Amino acid sequence: ARGHDVALFEVENRLGGQLNIAATIPGKIEFHELLRYMNRQVDRTGIDVRMGCRATAADLGPERYDRVILPTGVHPRMPDIPGIDH
Repeated sequence: ARGHDVALFEVENRLGGQLNIAATIPGKIEFHELLRYMNRQVDRTGIDVRMGCRATAADLGPERYDRVILPTGVHPRMPDIPGIDH
């Protein structure tokens, strides 16, 4: 929307990260809709998506891109529940 040419490097073969896992939970249909919406936005905006591609420093050098944003995903947190490790 700001006029940038965007390239998205995705190491997996589909977008969505852990939302794809969350969408498998019974009763969580809203995650399917969110995934559908986000994928539609990527298609609509013409983002250059590179699936199954881990970006390297050489791929992202300053001669190629003005800015680089590195979303690294999340690590699940372990709640403090007695007996959770059993």
